[in-house]
Amino acid sequence: MLHVLPLPPANFCHSSYAKGRESKFLYIGFVRELLNLTPLASVQARPQSFQFNFYFDYKMISLRLSATLISHFLVASFATLTLAHAQTPPTKPTPPRVFLYEIIAPAGGEQPAASAHLLFTLPFAKSDFYPLSDEVMQAYKNADTVTIEADISDERRNSAAAQVLRYAKKDHLKRHLTPTTWASLNKMLGKQAQQFRNDHATSVAMGLRMSVAMDFGYQVELATDLHFIRAAKHDGKSVVELDSIEARNQRLASLSDKEADAYLGATLKAYQNGELSKETLAIEEAWRNGEQPALTNALSIAINRDLGSQKIHALLFAGRNPDIAEQLHQQAGQNKKVFAILDVARLVGEKSILRILEDKGYRIQRVTP
Repeated sequence: MLHVLPLPPANFCHSSYAKGRESKFLYIGFVRELLNLTPLASVQARPQSFQFNFYFDYKMISLRLSATLISHFLVASFATLTLAHAQTPPTKPTPPRVFLYEIIAPAGGEQPAASAHLLFTLPFAKSDFYPLSDEVMQAYKNADTVTIEADISDERRNSAAAQVLRYAKKDHLKRHLTPTTWASLNKMLGKQAQQFRNDHATSVAMGLRMSVAMDFGYQVELATDLHFIRAAKHDGKSVVELDSIEARNQRLASLSDKEADAYLGATLKAYQNGELSKETLAIEEAWRNGEQPALTNALSIAINRDLGSQKIHALLFAGRNPDIAEQLHQQAGQNKKVFAILDVARLVGEKSILRILEDKGYRIQRVTP
């Protein structure tokens, strides 16, 4: 999964790949084109100016945020399902049983009235993620403060922050990778690998992850945190950042060459053998169904896949959770009605955000439909 993290570089959006022929295609269709699963004509290219911001990690984060390769069997099964569904009258989708928690300070404690609602979300979404449950929307409606990890609604700010994840013009990605990883990237992309010569290895890996996610129909514009950021600004609610996109990208850029190479190398391998697909689908299914053990297991596998993934989780999540928990504690103690949107990766491990809040004396209760 590793979700969460920056998004792909601009030049991911228009690439060419030769497999007995020269072709140009949008990276959204990258995976299927590589596997000759999707007719080239069905993939429409976007202009070179089309750009993405660097926020997801993720989500997956790298996914945390990620999605995956589709086997021929799954493609055939999906096609059959699509035909069958086309003959069925549309029905109202069931809202996901998402991870919504209320944290309540202990009676007689330092802040006896302190409480807040925490919604743990994925770094991307599909249209059928909405509408969210009545419980989620009521928690948002009752809040006067919407707390987020980072405000990703400002495209100019995101674009400026992304520059830290690029090497100097005279530098080259190849210099920061092992011969094995560089050869693997070239084997997959051919001459197009040169397009990413100034992009940080971490950025390239996340671009590959997001390309697969988008091939599955996930959209950055539908991300739950972005949804509530825009809603809060429209509704006149206070929007508070727990972190910033600039600080996140600085942490990602701090990865050593060894760590970044491990992350890209593992991503390339998982991209080719289908692990990213299984990973993304497993995370989504667990999140939709509200299954905590299944979600924790899927995220843990992704987080521990390689040295780079472990470092990213430590830099963006586990290592930041104590400070995030303290900020939430302070907000809740100021008589604010807080609705916080956090990455699901904060639920994983001994340093999970909920465990830290419990250690502070908070009572945690899950709000379910």
